[in-house]
Amino acid sequence: TQSTWGCGAFSNHMWRRPHPFHTLTTRTVTISLAIAVALVWVCLIVLLLAAQPLSSTNSATTTTTVTTPNTKSTALTSSSLDREVLIVMSTGGGLWNTGVWSGYGPKVSTLAWANQGIVVDKRQCRVPCTVTHDQSMIPKADAVLMEVINHPKFLGARSRNVPFPFPPRKRDNPKLPIFASFHFEPVENFPDLLENAEFMDNFEIQMSPSQSSNIPITMTCPWAKSPKEYLKMPNFAEKKKLIVYFNEHGIVRQYADFVNELITVLDDDIDAFQTRKNREMPPEAADPSKRVDFISQYHFALITEFTSEEDWVESQLSQAILAGAVPLYIGAPNILDHVPSRDSFIDLKDWSSRPARQLATFLKSVSTDAEAYRRYFDWKKKPLPEHYQKRLDDCVFYAECRLCAEVAKRVAAIEKEHKK
Repeated sequence: TQSTWGCGAFSNHMWRRPHPFHTLTTRTVTISLAIAVALVWVCLIVLLLAAQPLSSTNSATTTTTVTTPNTKSTALTSSSLDREVLIVMSTGGGLWNTGVWSGYGPKVSTLAWANQGIVVDKRQCRVPCTVTHDQSMIPKADAVLMEVINHPKFLGARSRNVPFPFPPRKRDNPKLPIFASFHFEPVENFPDLLENAEFMDNFEIQMSPSQSSNIPITMTCPWAKSPKEYLKMPNFAEKKKLIVYFNEHGIVRQYADFVNELITVLDDDIDAFQTRKNREMPPEAADPSKRVDFISQYHFALITEFTSEEDWVESQLSQAILAGAVPLYIGAPNILDHVPSRDSFIDLKDWSSRPARQLATFLKSVSTDAEAYRRYFDWKKKPLPEHYQKRLDDCVFYAECRLCAEVAKRVAAIEKEHKK
């Protein structure tokens, strides 16, 4: 049978019967046989190499790595664990849930709520792994994932009188299951838990927006697009409106006066759909799977976080960058870690000591100057910067694969130690 590499064709050609009108000498036959044998060995080697799994770049929808053109892959390597990993997402003894908003569990999930309709595909994690809400599987689990902030979120004030429902450890190995915490909220919202070192030390693995956590998670995501879209140049001619504003959680207190003054000065030049609302939100803007396309008609997108906390960056920033709208940003003090370059956005802190009218005048001027506007996208002429690729790789919706790999590595070490 001819192989996909065509080796069968080569060997059949070399071994076919000689034409009756030709006579081969002994030397010719010997050379032909030698060549045929050599080709067979070459084909066998090629086929063996082809059977090995590829470990180069991986797409965002199949592994934890969300790659873009000309970037290095950060694909996970398998652990020494010789079986499938089992992770159970805690329901807090029936009091709350874990990983529902982020679509954890199914290999292919359709997100709900704020990200409704966006499909996330995680079918090819490097480590064989099952992530489930089935609480009956906890006795067999390698790890239990707990969305810790849901304890006070669901129970309110009475959470202080209800002990946190940690699952029991295994009798034959008290280091299992591994406890993993998960949250995507600012620390200041839940200080009693997240700033409580004694409580957080119960978790061997922590998943949070902080870059210092075991598994950092971000809202820098593909948003129903190919990650390659991040490098797509915006079409200046299609920019019909000045500024869009989606914020619904408020404005950093120390910059609120400046931002409110800016919105007032801009008047009809800004479309505000939630905070300082002056427009009804059209259906295409309300649909998360279509929002990026909607934003693309604007020159700028106003992005205001409600708190100034390191690594706390909500989804609106990456959606604006992906849409090709220049962000006007105020929020995280380490914002340079979360944008492609210093020149890819406008930091409102740099303008906050001046009258807001000056910034409004500047924005209107840039919006009519194609050359000046395009300078904000010079970073797209090169591969995605390594630090920004990392933020994209850390998209919260694909974090299960990284969690599975981390759990596999730790369980392999625990079981090896336990056998001694």
